[in-house]
Amino acid sequence: VVAGYGFRSTERCADWRDGFTLFESSVQSFPGSVRARYNLAGELLEREAFDEAEAHLLVAQKFTPGAPEVLNLLGEVEWRRRRTANARSYYERSYGVRPTPRALSGLCRTIVVGGQAEAGLEYCAAAASEYPADAMVLHFFGLALEASGRHEEAVHALLDAQRLEPGHAGI
Repeated sequence: VVAGYGFRSTERCADWRDGFTLFESSVQSFPGSVRARYNLAGELLEREAFDEAEAHLLVAQKFTPGAPEVLNLLGEVEWRRRRTANARSYYERSYGVRPTPRALSGLCRTIVVGGQAEAGLEYCAAAASEYPADAMVLHFFGLALEASGRHEEAVHALLDAQRLEPGHAGI
C-alpha cells in the first residue's frame, strides 16, 4: 500500500512542475472546474496561446455565464490580440456584472486606444485611484487627461508612469 501511494505521489509530482502542467492536469481530472480552466487560460495567455486560452474561457463561461473574472480574462485575450473593440465589449460586460478594478483598467485602456480618451477619463481616473502603482494604468490616464485638455495633470500622470517603469518602451 505504501509503495502504491509512493508511486502515485511520484506520478503526481510531474503535475506540479509548473502552473501550466498543474492546471492542465486539473482540467483533465475535473473538466467542469471553472477555476482550473480559468487558471489554465491565464497560463496559456502568458504563452500567447490565444486560441487555446479563449477556448477554455468559453467553456468556463458556459458553466458560469457572466462571471466577471472570466469576462475580464476574455477581454485580456482580445486586448493582446489587438482587438480593442472586442476587448472593450468583454470589459463592459464584466463591469456591468461587478465593477472590479481590473474591469476599470481594461475599460480605461480600450477606450483610450479606441480614440475616445475623453470618454474614458472617468474609468481611467477610477483605475488610477485603484492601481496607483500600475504604470500602464497611469500612462492611459495621462493620455486621457491630455485629450481632455488637462495638460498639467497629464504630465504628472505620465511622469509617474515613467518613474514606475523607466525602461518601458510604451511609456
